[in-house]
Amino acid sequence: MDRELQWPSESVIAFTSFLRESGFQIGVQESADFLRVLGLQPLHTIDEVQRLWQPIACQSKRDVHAWSDLFLRFWVPHRVKGSSKVSGQVKQSRSLQQRIEQSRSHGSQSATPPPSSVTAQTPSSDGDHHGNQSDPASSPRSMGGASQVDALHDREAQQWMPSDLATLEHLARRVQRNLPTTPTRRWQTSLYGSKLDGRRTLRKSAALLGESLIPCWRARRREPVELVILADVSRSMEAHAALALRTARAFHRIMGARIFVFHVRLMEITDLMKRDTPAVQERINAVTAGFQSGTRIAQSLRTLHSLKPNLSLGRRTRLWIFSDGYDTDGPDDLPAALRELTRKGVKVDWFYPTRERPASSACKNARPLVQNWLAAGNFPSLRASLQSTLL
Repeated sequence: MDRELQWPSESVIAFTSFLRESGFQIGVQESADFLRVLGLQPLHTIDEVQRLWQPIACQSKRDVHAWSDLFLRFWVPHRVKGSSKVSGQVKQSRSLQQRIEQSRSHGSQSATPPPSSVTAQTPSSDGDHHGNQSDPASSPRSMGGASQVDALHDREAQQWMPSDLATLEHLARRVQRNLPTTPTRRWQTSLYGSKLDGRRTLRKSAALLGESLIPCWRARRREPVELVILADVSRSMEAHAALALRTARAFHRIMGARIFVFHVRLMEITDLMKRDTPAVQERINAVTAGFQSGTRIAQSLRTLHSLKPNLSLGRRTRLWIFSDGYDTDGPDDLPAALRELTRKGVKVDWFYPTRERPASSACKNARPLVQNWLAAGNFPSLRASLQSTLL
């Protein structure tokens, strides 16, 4: 390979898609960087390209370990030893929440091993004969190889790509344009105002020596909506907390929303939403792990109402609650907490992950106080709910 390498852009884009399917956080910008590196100077060996592309594609230690093998599998598969091929996703590192689940279920799994007849019926017994079946991370859903389970069957709830966040941000911009602004007590100069500004009119007339009268108008100054998002991260919402947090991140970037999470207590994570790094994601996972059982929605709302110096709740506030409605407080505590907020003019929207509206006694009593009950089990249902009410 002494001559200069000539790779078409279609192959580079296909390689980017291959890395994204293998668990890399990579998108269109990285593809453009790959092509830009090829155009800076002539490259004669594939090892040079591999060495220059690695800092662009790898964002974690796991990516660095998997980079060389994935690069050779795609560009020079004849140099890869063995006959196995990656047809699904590579094994991803377990998060803090997954490690907690594994440690809790390890004792029960070691004490009562599953029967051989049940194990033979699982898809992992046919797709992976050499993997450790007691490890949930080594199932065909997360390992490469043939599998009867669709690798993307639950991608909307557990696996996220940069393009998904861009889609949510586009939806947030549409919601921002359609949310009504609130008039304030202050006035501002406007060409199409409804009130005559006598002082400015006389000043303009004096500048023209009184020969003509040019009226100046004023209108009420309108302020945008202040969005506050509360995400339930209790044990019952474990499978749906990722969608709520990704949605909150998108609306924080576009509208500056304040983000809170709660289970037995309330905690603000707005500062964590400003950055998207593995370390910050681990901190969010620690917050949302739900170490204590139960969900105190009413108590969390009262705590939110008491944050007066740092959070102003009024007519311009829109409160979004992502929860399934299972509250360990009394059935009358949630309506009372919502009534304190609605008296100040706060409009409450409730996003539920179930097929039907929450059927708990607390939610039934609080239905008249919630403006919109919106389904948000996955991204299509969330987008449909926002389009039917806010867009």
